[in-house]
Amino acid sequence: MSTKRQQFIEFFSAIPDDQWIKGGIPRLLPDGRRQACAISHVELTKGHDETSVLFSMRRASDPSNPSGSAPEQIGSINDGHDPRYQQATPKARILAWLNDLKD
Repeated sequence: MSTKRQQFIEFFSAIPDDQWIKGGIPRLLPDGRRQACAISHVELTKGHDETSVLFSMRRASDPSNPSGSAPEQIGSINDGHDPRYQQATPKARILAWLNDLKD
């Protein structure tokens, strides 16, 4: 398994299920915790460079659709719109996708 993929798996695995949402706008909870989608979790915690790495992983995982929008494709997985990833939560769907990636 690639180091970067493993790092994303560990990063996403550490985020509690109740801090994941569908859709793009992060929310701040009264207790100070944040709810966000996969892309926003990366952008807000790790920064733009790591978000770009995640997008590159998505583009490489679907060479038949190189022009597809990586943010939209990751959002589709996060939100349960990708028929290959129908797990119960956004977190489970993103982790399933990462585990399916080939090194």
